[in-house]
Formats: sequence, structure tokens, C-alpha cells
Amino acid sequence: ASRNEKPTEDVIKELAAKVPDLYSLIREDSTYFLGVAKFEQHEYEPAANWMGKSYLEKYPDGRWAASALYHLGRCAEAQKDIEKAIEYYTKDRTSPQAHGNLIRARRLGWKPDSGPPVPAESPAAPENAGKSSP
Repeated sequence: ASRNEKPTEDVIKELAAKVPDLYSLIREDSTYFLGVAKFEQHEYEPAANWMGKSYLEKYPDGRWAASALYHLGRCAEAQKDIEKAIEYYTKDRTSPQAHGNLIRARRLGWKPDSGPPVPAESPAAPENAGKSSP
């Protein structure tokens, strides 16, 4: 074996070890973009299923999570479910997209003091205040 074969074998092994990670990223991206495609085709119910059930349930902290919430809000708006749209727009408070989502929620009638200041499942949420955990 020549000196050049060993590094090549190591590189191949290193790349082969990364294939599952690459596959996972491609799967995450594909799931999200299928939802975007349905949204762009004005197929809001399938788009919401791709964004919510197929993407956010599997990748709640995924790199497209904030955008998926935005698209869920847009789907709800298109289906005239303004309360649900506001819920989606106000769910994310940390991503760079959160500010735009809050502006959109305000245009739909949401007021910052009307909630939800924190997610409903949080122990700090007003409806859970004073209640003890089971």
C-alpha cells in the first residue's frame, strides 16, 4: 500500500460517518419545504399538516421551527382562524423572526398585554398561577 492510500481511506471513513447526519438534515429540510410548497400552492390544510405535525412535532427546535410557526400563522389566517394565527405568531419570542411575527399579530388585533406572555403549558402562565402540579 502506498502512503497516499491511508489518508484516502481515513477520509472515506470520516465522510461515511457523517452520512447519517447529512441524511437527517436533508430529511428535516425536505419536510419543511414540502410544507412551504403546499403553502405556495394555496393548499393551507396540507401545508399546516406538513409544518405542524410533520415538521414541528419531529423538530421542535429545528432550524426551520420559527419559520414553520410563521407559516402556520399564515395558514390559519388564510383559513380565517385569526385566534389560531395570533397563537402561532406569538408563540416564538426568541428568534430574529419573532419581531415580525408580533407585528403581524398586532395587525390582526393582538395586544401585548392580552397574552400569551408565555406558552400556556408553562407553569408561569396566568391560567396556571396558584395551581399545584399533580
